[in-house]
Amino acid sequence: MPYDIGASCARDKTALVIEQIRKLPSGFSLSQVQEKCPEVSYDMIRKVLKDLKIAGKIKAKGRGVSAQWHKGNNKGNIDV
Repeated sequence: MPYDIGASCARDKTALVIEQIRKLPSGFSLSQVQEKCPEVSYDMIRKVLKDLKIAGKIKAKGRGVSAQWHKGNNKGNIDV
């Protein structure tokens, strides 16, 4: 089975974004994540945030560029 470099790269970038989100305080913005991960595209960061939101790990307050992302769910779980 051939090694899929594209998929591996995406997993590495996803892990990098999640690692940086863990280090940020709750109430962070997409631009803060982008500053910590300049090698990851804006769209990739948005995808990771969307996936974490669907998984219930983070919530968005507001919309668009000014949105603030908060770690945790209604149970206080902050394990991103």
